[in-house]
Amino acid sequence: MSSTASSPSLLALIDVNNFYVSCERLFDPALARRPVVVLSNNDGCIVARSDEAKALGFPMGAPWFRWRALARRSRTVVLSSNYELYGDMSRRIMRLAADFADDQDIYSIDECFLGWHPLPSDRTAGVTGREIRACLERWTGLPVKIGLAGTRTLAKLAAHWAKTRPGAVVAWAELPPDEQAGILRRTPAAALWGIGPNRARRLGLDGILSAADLVRCNPGWIADRFDRPLAQTVHELRGTPIFGGSRPSPPARQSMLSSRSFGTPVTDFAALADSLCIYMGRAADRLRRAGASALTVGVWLETRHRGASCAERRWRVQGLPRPTSDSRSLITTALALLASLHEPALRYTKSGVYLGDLVPDGAGSGNLFEPPGATGREDRLSRLIDEVHRRFGPHGLGYGAAGLAHPPAFSHKRDFRSPAYTTDWHHLPIVHA
Repeated sequence: MSSTASSPSLLALIDVNNFYVSCERLFDPALARRPVVVLSNNDGCIVARSDEAKALGFPMGAPWFRWRALARRSRTVVLSSNYELYGDMSRRIMRLAADFADDQDIYSIDECFLGWHPLPSDRTAGVTGREIRACLERWTGLPVKIGLAGTRTLAKLAAHWAKTRPGAVVAWAELPPDEQAGILRRTPAAALWGIGPNRARRLGLDGILSAADLVRCNPGWIADRFDRPLAQTVHELRGTPIFGGSRPSPPARQSMLSSRSFGTPVTDFAALADSLCIYMGRAADRLRRAGASALTVGVWLETRHRGASCAERRWRVQGLPRPTSDSRSLITTALALLASLHEPALRYTKSGVYLGDLVPDGAGSGNLFEPPGATGREDRLSRLIDEVHRRFGPHGLGYGAAGLAHPPAFSHKRDFRSPAYTTDWHHLPIVHA
């Protein structure tokens, strides 16, 4: 659903509680009320925790090996990131949420803003929020909290405090003034949207420790002393919408990367080729969704020598005769670069691809020596593959060079991954009656 140019008179922030953990619990009820942590790529760091795991002291972003002993002692459930499941559940809840409002802006995998221009006269913000929450939880099974207000910053603040309320919904304008003031006093400046610990430390030097302290500041002084975005936050906390109905359009991207570390070091050329083809396919898909084409292709391999304190990255980059987003052309170029870069004696721990000098689709001149209609055929094939991926998942159709016919030899470490319950027929539960 597209956002309009004017600012909505009411905004709601929809936020799924402990999103990764909630997705896992949805399909495995035995995880309820148990401490659960979810790990990052290659099971390296903790990227999600249940409330029970937070209470045990598991920190966000900590290396997993340092907390493995506590997990064993506390019988904490450990899971690898299941991005197929999380991405599919995110798409489901975002599609459902979009039906409730005039505007939607998806902010992250588990958060979105909704906007009304204005809310119908027979509705109140609190009632609307409670109905949305009940429907989303009933239709997806995921627990959400909702904050409603006239600005994005206040909606985020209301959602933060909603998790402490029985109904998990807070409509800012419906709170008594003394309750609003109490929330502002109890909210550290670092907890406000867009501030973070570094800026909060600078604020603390001037005695600005809470949201209430910030609200009392003169926005002009804040802009001179700190920066303009922080002054805009002051306006938003006072109820004046500054950030608008949707985020401002980001500047056009100039480059795009796709990479991942290997579960175990790789030396085989075929395995490296598989990895680069898969990454290039993903990057090309993102390129097409952004309506862009690339003029430069790069690949890199990362290796770590025995006893070295840091990894060594080896690069190759090549310009293209014309801008393209066609997966076949980009994969062919990446494989040629890999052939000139690969040394069999080295053990590689990571590979990646780079697309640079991005331009809008249709920009740039064609190739004089290219057969007529070649570009159109490339575009039609790419669109066909994208449509199959949207309907049947990323493995429904692809290029043989990307290892589609056999499991990749470079598979990433995900020792504790749960099944892809919603995107893979082979992972569906089997019931014997």
